[in-house]
Amino acid sequence: MDSNQRFESLMEDIDRVCVSLIESHGLKFSQKENSLSSPLMRWLDFVSRYIPQRGRQIVLSKELVAKLEVSLPKQAKEQFSVFVCRSINGLDLNPFQSKGLILHNDISDRKKQKRTDLLFADWGIIHFHLSSEVKPEHYFAPRSDWLLFALVYGDVILCIDVLPHSEKDIFSRKEMLEVIYKNWPNLLEDYEMKGIVAGDNWSDSEIAELRKAGVSSSYSIDGKVFIPRGLGLTTAAVPLKNINMVQNVIHGVRCIAGFIEGIDSGFVPIGNPPHKFELSLTTEGLALYELNNDVAYKLARENQKYDALNLLCDLIAPEWAWKKEN
Repeated sequence: MDSNQRFESLMEDIDRVCVSLIESHGLKFSQKENSLSSPLMRWLDFVSRYIPQRGRQIVLSKELVAKLEVSLPKQAKEQFSVFVCRSINGLDLNPFQSKGLILHNDISDRKKQKRTDLLFADWGIIHFHLSSEVKPEHYFAPRSDWLLFALVYGDVILCIDVLPHSEKDIFSRKEMLEVIYKNWPNLLEDYEMKGIVAGDNWSDSEIAELRKAGVSSSYSIDGKVFIPRGLGLTTAAVPLKNINMVQNVIHGVRCIAGFIEGIDSGFVPIGNPPHKFELSLTTEGLALYELNNDVAYKLARENQKYDALNLLCDLIAPEWAWKKEN
């Protein structure tokens, strides 16, 4: 088997692992759109939006601080306090996300607007449904009249605003980007289009319509022009960030194929030939499994955060995913 044949075989294993994880997490995967029915694409969309459980610091924008002091009703304040406590104590925050995380969004759906969270794909902003309770018998918290819009960065949640769900164009409001610019301008630096003259911005309603059509738009603030900080959408309404994730997976799998087939790779399999390899999900994450000798080779390595194999494992089988699977 040459390296290309090995690569194709290992990519089939990746799809098999993704199907297993999709089923384990109960994700909607209709496969109605043939060109978008890759299990890898469906799984990576979920991985990009899932928030791993850990304690997180809460940081408020100046605008939200003022709103909490003056204008937000008591119920919204109490529900926000519940969210803050859960975040600080490291409890699961995903029940407060949109039900689209699991039940409604599906990359393979025929309708573009149902394929992913368009706000997150475009601007990198997650919205949480504030609620004062989480019922054990239901994964998602009861929906409420108030939404928290925020950025999640590792151990920190940057809270942009709390807005009523009923307001028009709530998910395409440019004001949220302006709040980010005023409070955390460094988060937009890498997305500025240098040397571009600012023009008229699209309206909130126009942004919403563009997203539904699978089109992302630049936006201007204070005379500067920025590309979408979530990297935006393809014309198929698939997050461009997810395409980059797929490319990282492909690179990692090619590396493994090269290790197995390469004469000078330094990889010497244990046991007697012939060796039959596949990528499998084990009790310790993604591994290269050799069937004939019943040997599993762990792929992830400590202190190699940006190694291609570690990145592959983080994308396909992050710890929260395989621990649930097993």
